[in-house]
Amino acid sequence: MSLKNIITILLCLSATSSFAQSIWGTIKSRTGKAIAHTNVTVLNSSIKTTSNEEGSFSLELKKGKYQLEFETPVFAPVNRQQKVDTKY
Repeated sequence: MSLKNIITILLCLSATSSFAQSIWGTIKSRTGKAIAHTNVTVLNSSIKTTSNEEGSFSLELKKGKYQLEFETPVFAPVNRQQKVDTKY
């Protein structure tokens, strides 16, 4: 079963300055259990992070559209497009 069918990715935007945004979220299973140690990568860049024990992560990104990849050792990678702008 793919990660796409297993987790729900909750992304929220929060303004940190006029030039950058903080994108953050929590990675959970369909049952609501946090998925820790998920690699979160902004494709076509060197920006990446790993979710903590509670499944939470955050990235600082400039305004624009990004392709995010979520990957764990247990599941197949999942890609999601995310738009970052100054509006909530």
